Amino acid sequence: MVVVARVLGTVTTAGAPFFDHAILRFKLIWKADSSRKTQFLVKSKSAFSHLRTQSKRS
Repeated sequence: MVVVARVLGTVTTAGAPFFDHAILRFKLIWKADSSRKTQFLVKSKSAFSHLRTQSKRS
């Protein structure tokens, strides 16, 4: 959980509106079963990687 919090923190400093959406998804999925938590973490990693790629280009 610490790693996820740190990653989300870096998105906040970028001022990306994606952060609010990510937090909302995180809260909703956290209430679901553990297998969905794992899926969320995997999806988040790919989404954050995409976001980082975009920020490097600009």
